[in-house]
Amino acid sequence: MFPWNSFPFNLNQDKAKAPPFEIGKNNVDDYVQKVLSQAFSAFDQGATNSNDWLGSLLKQMPSSTNPSSSDDVKLFESFQYIFIHITVPDEKILERWKVYHTTNQLIIEDSEAAQNTKTITLPALVDKKKTTAVYKNGILEIILKKKTDMQYTEVGVSKE
Repeated sequence: MFPWNSFPFNLNQDKAKAPPFEIGKNNVDDYVQKVLSQAFSAFDQGATNSNDWLGSLLKQMPSSTNPSSSDDVKLFESFQYIFIHITVPDEKILERWKVYHTTNQLIIEDSEAAQNTKTITLPALVDKKKTTAVYKNGILEIILKKKTDMQYTEVGVSKE
């Protein structure tokens, strides 16, 4: 059975205790901030402000997990397409680049410097043959069509 009586708002009015704060907008907000700061105190170690626990969590995450978060790569998603804008400072760089993609990743390979290969994980599966790329005004725009046909396979369940 769930311990409902441990909540600050007990539904049983006979044994009900007063709430841990007086009713009022500021008091409720202070109480919620206090409870959240206690709950997320593990994330608050690097934060300068107790209300900045989310910022400290984001700072602790390694930047290599999301290569599309850099300034030169922007990813947008619509219902049918995924748009990737890549800032290209020099048009001659495009001659060295090779752009590939799988159903869930975009790979940009520099033929002169292999360490400059970028791999971007796509937020949805994409169609292999319906991708376009256009360079215009210093930005390489890659448009990938989302895959609408999900391949399902039935899994048989056996009884022991």
